Amino acid sequence: MTENPVSEQMVDLHVDASTLQCPLPLLKTRQALRQLRAGQLLEVIATDTGSASDIPAYL
Repeated sequence: MTENPVSEQMVDLHVDASTLQCPLPLLKTRQALRQLRAGQLLEVIATDTGSASDIPAYL
């Protein structure tokens, strides 16, 4: 079992996009990033298979 490093850190904002299909998880992530300051941590939960590559590519 692999530990999730995010769970060990203080998350500033959570986005639950687990029920959304592409491109909505990426759009919700983009909106959330606009609310954060530099150095803050965003946690995104997404089950859409494209999100695993779309979100890191956007970042």
